[in-house]
Amino acid sequence: MNKICKLFLLMITFCLLSFSLISVNAKNKNYFEDVIYFDNFTESNIEEYDLYHLLSYDEANVFVKWLEDSYKLKLDKDYDLISNNLSKFVLLAMQKGIVKNYYAEYTVLWWGSEHEGITSQGINILQNDGKTNAYNFFSQYISVLEEYSKKPDLDESIGGTHYYVYEGTPSTYGEYYKNNNGNYSRSARTRFEDHYSSAMNCYKNGKHTLAMQYLGRALHYIEDIGTTPHSYGIGYNYDPILVWLNPHKKYESWVNDNYNSYSEFKAHSSSKYDYVLDSSFQNIANDLARISSSYKNNVDNCGVYECYISGYYDAALNTLPLTQEIVAGILNRFYEEVTNNSSINYIKDGTTYFIKNYKSTYYLDVENSGTSDGTNIQQNSYQGGLNQQFTVVMNSDGTFSFRPKNAPTKALTINNGNLELITYDSTDINQKFKFTYIKYGYYRIMTGSSGFARVLGVGSPYTDVGNDIEEYIYNPDNLDQQWYFEEHAGHIYRIILRNLYYHNTLCDICGEYFAESHEWHYNGSYYICLKCGMVSDGPVPVTQSIVLNEKLFY
Repeated sequence: MNKICKLFLLMITFCLLSFSLISVNAKNKNYFEDVIYFDNFTESNIEEYDLYHLLSYDEANVFVKWLEDSYKLKLDKDYDLISNNLSKFVLLAMQKGIVKNYYAEYTVLWWGSEHEGITSQGINILQNDGKTNAYNFFSQYISVLEEYSKKPDLDESIGGTHYYVYEGTPSTYGEYYKNNNGNYSRSARTRFEDHYSSAMNCYKNGKHTLAMQYLGRALHYIEDIGTTPHSYGIGYNYDPILVWLNPHKKYESWVNDNYNSYSEFKAHSSSKYDYVLDSSFQNIANDLARISSSYKNNVDNCGVYECYISGYYDAALNTLPLTQEIVAGILNRFYEEVTNNSSINYIKDGTTYFIKNYKSTYYLDVENSGTSDGTNIQQNSYQGGLNQQFTVVMNSDGTFSFRPKNAPTKALTINNGNLELITYDSTDINQKFKFTYIKYGYYRIMTGSSGFARVLGVGSPYTDVGNDIEEYIYNPDNLDQQWYFEEHAGHIYRIILRNLYYHNTLCDICGEYFAESHEWHYNGSYYICLKCGMVSDGPVPVTQSIVLNEKLFY
């Protein structure tokens, strides 16, 4: 018996060695990973049974269409009789060395159509729950939301960045978990936040369809967090054979095949509206990751038939409806924020801002008020000059450019990782930025030069005047990577501050009644709170000027 086993293992080893490994360069995309290449196979060597074991009927349809569309192949195909052509198409793909490209694009979470299904169900829940205004708000954009909820698997498929891996720590709100590569950014959570903020900025600035495209992308990533392989960190295998043995792929294929077979996989109402409205995205993402990752044993340790009818079912039952409820909540939140919340944080197109760093409290500053190409951008104490004022201009793709007031023909540009002035060019990716809202009015600023993977930060030591502004890999613990946008009002306001006891006089900041008067402390918001500077050692006449928040008022 042992001899038979050894002989069997030897035969398997020989078969595996008969495959040659190559590196793939397909459709101008470089893939340095090895993929199995069927070097000497002909069509007759491949049994259709084996091919069907690799591709389901629906997957084969998608595969054939992808081959034709992506590589302009004129194939004799018949979608209704796919079995007659399947072996030919798969063989052709293998011989062309493009199988890796196909799996990189299409063998992904929920098989694409399930992202569309979850998004669609979230929209239906709004209608079911009587959220009529919200449903009507989205009704003309349903196809856009559904289509763009699938897009990130096609054009944002950088390895590991669709994951948000729950670390098994207590539910301490505010922390970021990492992606499947062990990095904070980019992850499913940071991508969700990035796209949601872009959707907000676009909608509030009048680009409504573009906003819905970004919102659809944002939904994709919250849907990723709601599935166990992505919150537990079960990696994906892109080899054209081994992928079908991968727990990540097996679970997603099972969900795809059975999603419409179990009515209980679809939520018809949501109890999460208040929770989503009142919670930070930190809480929402962390809670969802904690719950979905708890079904790791249902997915990662399954290898027998019983797993399909129990483990996979339980995982799907406890994550799919929950994720749909969260999606409905996020849609409702977006509607409420863009229509009913006048104080919502977004960046206004064409508005001039002072931009302050969280860590150092210093401001973006054009060094020496320079106006020539190559002028350095630094941090400096508040001066209030034109070289610290930047007009933010939204581009057609929803990104932003910075135009300094002292040099309006220039724009802030990333050059070899450093921020400097260059003549404005609306097509220059190095002059494009995206803003993601974090909290308390602060944003991270992502750079187009890095594919929006890096953010602006201050070089160490952070507290030095004159430090350069450069791009860094985002780390939520580094407060120098967070920025506050102080809107430049462009107006002089007449404000009267009266003493509580002597209403016919202005507030005496340093006089004997100071203890009984109101003092405002500036907290960075748009003139909601004001810090009063000393102007006199006695009563202040109504006509005398006072300083509020370092700006002149009278």
